[in-house]
Amino acid sequence: SLRGRQPLVQGATLRELPDAWPQADGGTGARSRPAAALAAPLGASAVSAVWQGWQAEPLPTAPSEMVLRVWKALGLSEAQVAAYCERSLGASSPAALTHASLSGVADPFASLPAGSVFAAGVPGSRLFVTRFPCVKPADGRVLPLVTRRPQSMLPSQWEFLQRLPFGMLVFSVRGERPLPEVCGQGDLDGDLYFACWDEAIVLPNLSPRAPSPNPRVLPKPPPPALAIALRDHKC
Repeated sequence: SLRGRQPLVQGATLRELPDAWPQADGGTGARSRPAAALAAPLGASAVSAVWQGWQAEPLPTAPSEMVLRVWKALGLSEAQVAAYCERSLGASSPAALTHASLSGVADPFASLPAGSVFAAGVPGSRLFVTRFPCVKPADGRVLPLVTRRPQSMLPSQWEFLQRLPFGMLVFSVRGERPLPEVCGQGDLDGDLYFACWDEAIVLPNLSPRAPSPNPRVLPKPPPPALAIALRDHKC
């Protein structure tokens, strides 16, 4: 059934199919599956007209309640959140939105600067990023958005990133701590990340928390000479 199904990109939901599908006797019945209509003994042209007329269409939506709670915890006021939601719901199409759910992937060339991301088709110089589900304020980050080829990246590699479809969020793999882990303890095994590039309401009013230390990074051992001196001092 198409009813209730969510697409990859948040900011678009599917219209529910009508409950009343034509039946063989000309009446109606409560059915929600296209197969129910196709099974009725209708002509090919009638079936095509039913399907095309009731085909699911994307509709703009506001961010989820989880994201809105994180935004409020990071400094957005109730009025600012309400204004952004109202603007999102009034958008002419999902393409007019300034937020989306993106699939996280790793930089295949290890050339993006540490702490940065790339997202094809997304404008601006920064992104608010968090993982689904997001619970704590520290789950949300404002990350630099790479829109020009870094010096460490070959032109052919930059062209490859430019050809990626909208819907992919490329994380830098540089740095001591994995960047997806900073965004709500995420990873790159299929996690979806909420991204917002709105510079009118959201980004100017957010105050992101500093990331917590990486518990997996152990302190570096002292140099051999210093280790010997410390040992002798203890003796």
